[in-house]
Amino acid sequence: MRIWSFIALGTALFVSLHLTGCAPVPVQPPPPKPKPVVNYYHQGYDDGCWTKRHPGVKKNQHLYNKYYSYRNGWNKGYNSCKPLVKPKPKPVVNYYHKGYDDGCWTKRHPGVRKNQMLYNKYPSYRNGWHKGYNSCKPLVKPLPKPKPLPKI
Repeated sequence: MRIWSFIALGTALFVSLHLTGCAPVPVQPPPPKPKPVVNYYHQGYDDGCWTKRHPGVKKNQHLYNKYYSYRNGWNKGYNSCKPLVKPKPKPVVNYYHKGYDDGCWTKRHPGVRKNQMLYNKYPSYRNGWHKGYNSCKPLVKPLPKPKPLPKI
């Protein structure tokens, strides 16, 4: 009889555990995800820097007008970043030497005129032009006078 009591107890325990495991458990939906915190200052800084480095890109006018921190970040980013495209340096022109070369060229090639705009605008060009014109010798030798034709 003792065995039967152990079998009955074991069966009862097995059935009770089995039935509790199959019972439906109420499922709760997962909690909603919190909205990500947006740091408008950093976003504005990044956008302002991007705008400065990429000509033609416009700022986000909606965020710029709506959020004070975005506007401050955008202005700071725009003013602190440097453009990616570097402007080409202007060539250094030595107007005296240019004037000298042009004056000499004018002397050697009759009919060629000086660059009037540079001549009037830059005194160094004018001084170089006169120096070049006076110190260079013409390349073309004057033609000798033709001999008179013999009379027949």
